[in-house]
Amino acid sequence: MELLLLITSSAEIINKFQSGLSDEYIILTADNLKKGAELLQSEQIAVMAVDMTISGKTAAWFEQHKASSDTLLIGIIPFDVHDEDMDRYNAIFDDIIYTPLSLPRLKSALKKIKERHHLSDQISKLNLSSFESRGNYPVTDDNHQTSLKHLEKAIELSRTFTVNNFDLDGMLNMFLDTLTEITGVGRASLLLLNQEEGIYRIKVSKGLFAEFTSKLYLSSDSAIVLWLSASGRILKRNIADSGSMEQQNIPYSALREMKMLHSAVTIPVVSDGRLLGILNLDNKITGIPFNNSELERIFILATYLGKSIRDIYSYQSICSQKEYIQKTLEQMESEKRELDKEKKTDDDARIFNEVVGRMSHELRNPLVSIRTFTQLMKERYNDPEFQDFFYTTVTGEVEKLNALIEKLIAFTHPIEYKFSMVDIAKILDDSILAVTKSIKQAEFRIVRNYKNDTIILRADKVQLGKALSHIIQNSFNAMTSGGTLTIDVERIRENETCSIIIKDTGKGIPQEDIDRIFDPFYTTPEKGVGLGLPLSKKIIEGHGGKITVHSVPDQGTTLTVLLPVTQIE
Repeated sequence: MELLLLITSSAEIINKFQSGLSDEYIILTADNLKKGAELLQSEQIAVMAVDMTISGKTAAWFEQHKASSDTLLIGIIPFDVHDEDMDRYNAIFDDIIYTPLSLPRLKSALKKIKERHHLSDQISKLNLSSFESRGNYPVTDDNHQTSLKHLEKAIELSRTFTVNNFDLDGMLNMFLDTLTEITGVGRASLLLLNQEEGIYRIKVSKGLFAEFTSKLYLSSDSAIVLWLSASGRILKRNIADSGSMEQQNIPYSALREMKMLHSAVTIPVVSDGRLLGILNLDNKITGIPFNNSELERIFILATYLGKSIRDIYSYQSICSQKEYIQKTLEQMESEKRELDKEKKTDDDARIFNEVVGRMSHELRNPLVSIRTFTQLMKERYNDPEFQDFFYTTVTGEVEKLNALIEKLIAFTHPIEYKFSMVDIAKILDDSILAVTKSIKQAEFRIVRNYKNDTIILRADKVQLGKALSHIIQNSFNAMTSGGTLTIDVERIRENETCSIIIKDTGKGIPQEDIDRIFDPFYTTPEKGVGLGLPLSKKIIEGHGGKITVHSVPDQGTTLTVLLPVTQIE
């Protein structure tokens, strides 16, 4: 934990800091600069955040306390601050956040200034701050060896340019802030290539007006860009003063561009032979010019900066490709859903039309019979023979209507099962009996291969009986001219499954229709509404089983019902 001093009189700002940072910092608060100064002198403050709306002579206060403290500074300022004040705040604070406060922005600011401070410490340890003290001495062998040591350390330091989350802006700001602080330069800028526009724009700057940096750019055929791209070397403005520009083939237009950028030295930021950026440094505040040893190390750092920029560009490219692929997949998925929706709508319309057609056909026949008999009832009511025929016929037609309605209800609503221990042979016998009541049995032969072995299942006797009855009825319907129905029941020990195989010698099912026989309302034009097999499948799956079909045209159809071992005792 570290101490964070918050100087503000706003309860809202205090609550935001305490709610978002209490896990990382011990937060001390002061409602004015005087109390803040007392805490700053008595405590080891790591970070100080100051609300600039408080009253007091803030400029003089900061001049006094910033010079005597290593504390990191964050300014809290209104969003509509004037440009002049903004320049002053930039000179005071390590970073700035605006009100109303955003917790992510606050955490980002703390993270950034810590990274910058860490990098500054590392550069200081490399003795980069001793540039000026060695600037007036010739480079001896000892100095050359020292330069090599710094070069090796600079290579190690370059690894710190990679910022978390590949934050390009954060990395460039940290690099330029640290470099200007260590070298003692008041004005500096870094231009990056905008690949879409083909021009170099100022990405980060220090000591330059925002209005200037937002408008200035260099085209790909500007003198500086052409010279740096061709030579790959540092361009120094004092060469013009010595009269050696013509000897080095440096055009005077490059000098004018350097003056416009307030640049005493311009360093190429290169990666893979391509000029990615242009680093501009003004003269030192002390007036002492850069010596060759200093420029060499800055050039090395700029080279590794170029590699870091390249890596971030590669990362951004991968992210863009990933986002593009993700959007393409989402669009394809959306289009697929739309197509499925349209297909479902078409299927629903087709099924609805089939339902209407089948239902009207199935309902019309019984209703015609009932209507005919009710019309004759008045005339032949006292005829005993008519009464018996009326009762038998009308009752049968009503049962047909009732069975049809029960099928519809069972198919469209959840089925409530009442499980018990049942003999599968008994259910099959009852199902065969229920179906053969309405057919001429002399035309059919029934082979029952399940009499020698008793298999007890845990099942709903009524519902499983309905499922098997629909399958058997469908088999008889397929044998329009008579045939043989064979039923085999076996307990398979390998996977503890009960297998019920129902085979007929009917006309079979065309291969193109095999996948449709369990679709609702699929049937032949002559028989039923096509709910029998779909309802059987629903009931069998409700018992934890499954049903499959195999058919050969003109030879017959075999339906296999499998019930899992968990349902068998």
